[in-house]
Amino acid sequence: MKDCITLDDNMAAPSLERLSMTWCELPEEHRNSISLPSLVHLELIECFGRLPVLESLPSLETGIVRLGENSGDQCFRSVRGCYTYSPCQDCHFAIDFAIARGRSYFFEGLSRATHLELSSPFEYALIFQRDLSWCPTFPMLKTLVLDDWCLDDDLSAVILFIQQSPNLEKLTLELFEVFDSLMVREGSYYHPWKGTFASDHLKMVEIKCEEFDERVKKVLKILSTFGISLEKIHIRLTDTSSGSECFHFVCTGFSHS
Repeated sequence: MKDCITLDDNMAAPSLERLSMTWCELPEEHRNSISLPSLVHLELIECFGRLPVLESLPSLETGIVRLGENSGDQCFRSVRGCYTYSPCQDCHFAIDFAIARGRSYFFEGLSRATHLELSSPFEYALIFQRDLSWCPTFPMLKTLVLDDWCLDDDLSAVILFIQQSPNLEKLTLELFEVFDSLMVREGSYYHPWKGTFASDHLKMVEIKCEEFDERVKKVLKILSTFGISLEKIHIRLTDTSSGSECFHFVCTGFSHS
């Protein structure tokens, strides 16, 4: 489906195995729901409107979600959302919906996947952060690709994925947005992570970037703080304009002092 308008509140098909929606228009005033018990591959690429409720995707293996500037799930006051006594219309909608549902409505539907790619410009990823606050689990997840949106809040999103994915083997962080100091500010958005956790299952963390800047150093410092061995971290310096890899190294000699 490309450049389509979805009118149905509920998308259900018992035998559908692959669904790709690119630049499609989803509702703005409510969330439609997707229930596809045989779905193996799901793509939601820069759709307009609000992310759907993923109700039942028990057969899912691959999920690829890319948010863009047309996402209906964002706050125009702050990239962190407003939690005042008079929240903006979009935050009011999100808060009321979350309270009424009482659990994750998006990541819970992706929880059976073995491969996930979740990307968004930093300023449009509020919906990812909010839905992760329900601490969904990903027991089948083997490989995970995230980009710059996950850098906020002391890598809370990254740490949660590692902790809640006991079979995760490879994590890839693609950090190609123009550097902004907001991306590495202190303070967790939803979880005051402390201490270390079991991460023996994680075999590699791959960081793709154009230069070894402050955000990369921040990532290394936080991962090492949470017990991720620097020997597992591979950094690939890549020229995005040409697509060529300039340099690759394992971060054994890094010092974050």
